[in-house]
Amino acid sequence: MAVWIGLGGFAFMLGNLALAAVLEPADFGRLALFEALTGIGVYLSPAGLDSLVVRRELRVGSSSLRRATGTSVLVALVVGGIAVALFGFDLPAVALLGGAVLAAATARMCAASEQAAVRLDRSQLLTQLPSVCFGFGAVLLALLGTSSWQSGAGVLVAGFALSALVGLGLLRRGWRPKAPAGLDRFAWRRALSFVGIMASVLVLHHVERLVIPRFLGLEALATFAVVATVVGSPYRILHSGVGYSLMPRIRAERSVRARRRLVRSELALIGPLGLAGGLVLLTAARPLIHALYGDKYEVSLAVVAAIIAVGVVRLFYAVASAVVRALADTRQLRQFNLLAWIGTALAAGAAVMFSGFGLVGVIAGAAVGWLVRLAAAVSLVRPAFAVPRLEARDEERAVQTL
Repeated sequence: MAVWIGLGGFAFMLGNLALAAVLEPADFGRLALFEALTGIGVYLSPAGLDSLVVRRELRVGSSSLRRATGTSVLVALVVGGIAVALFGFDLPAVALLGGAVLAAATARMCAASEQAAVRLDRSQLLTQLPSVCFGFGAVLLALLGTSSWQSGAGVLVAGFALSALVGLGLLRRGWRPKAPAGLDRFAWRRALSFVGIMASVLVLHHVERLVIPRFLGLEALATFAVVATVVGSPYRILHSGVGYSLMPRIRAERSVRARRRLVRSELALIGPLGLAGGLVLLTAARPLIHALYGDKYEVSLAVVAAIIAVGVVRLFYAVASAVVRALADTRQLRQFNLLAWIGTALAAGAAVMFSGFGLVGVIAGAAVGWLVRLAAAVSLVRPAFAVPRLEARDEERAVQTL
């Protein structure tokens, strides 16, 4: 699993760095905006049904795949409308965006089925395949000297289509966990709660890319995208790996103590790794960007430091949110959904308010949302890790006996 996560993250990073070298800054900014809108639409396309599959509350079959395709059409229309109304996308760009969303719905349902069966390598293959295709395709386009950002977008869409085809092939051959084939109204409510949580975190993930072109321009977005690719990509890879692998493992554990040990082991790994990696990136990022692009993109040390700080917070949030998604009931999911949207709204408002300070101000505004979400997730998961009194008393007696 780690191989696919690392390969996908590295390929996506490499593809963006290659296209940043051959595209004009404004065109690379448009590509970065397309990637942000695609990222939002792709993850929302199954409308939370994929989360029910991971929780083994829904079985992937022809009926659930049709439902996911239907919801993806609605998501594509909404995201496409936003792209036209707020960012002036033309019809070919919207068509590419819609194609990615439609293909991703099937791919994500198939990946969720593999994740529910704890075949994480196959699940991550489907999840990372679009990034791998984009990486290799973008490098090829750069070598050919492309000047069109739509070419890079087309390669990304092709990757989602390939992932859907491979996923359907794996679905026909693999064992699937026992789960209901249909949905009752309570399952739909949970699915919609997952949609709300996912939508808020996706907007928060991309809030800088949505605010910057409106208030600072496409050239500023291109600069942010280059720095985020070099500095933020390692944190995104770790964030994806933690959230993806921890949720099914937490779900499988029945003991509070086992869940505690699992979370502690994750925190012991990502904490030092995130801080040590931040020190390396703080030192090396600007010289690396200058070596690759010269004076094409002007990067300040403050921007690098701000992206590192947000990356570290996101790592800790990945652990807490994975526990919420694994263990929360419908009421808790609604509470988290509300708090998550409050955090996202605060982040968007702060990013706009602080945009007068440039890229650092926008990134700092986004950090507000991550801190609110982290606090909300921790407050909700704490009861799930409380050791019952009798069990704690037995443990204390056992220690005293030793």
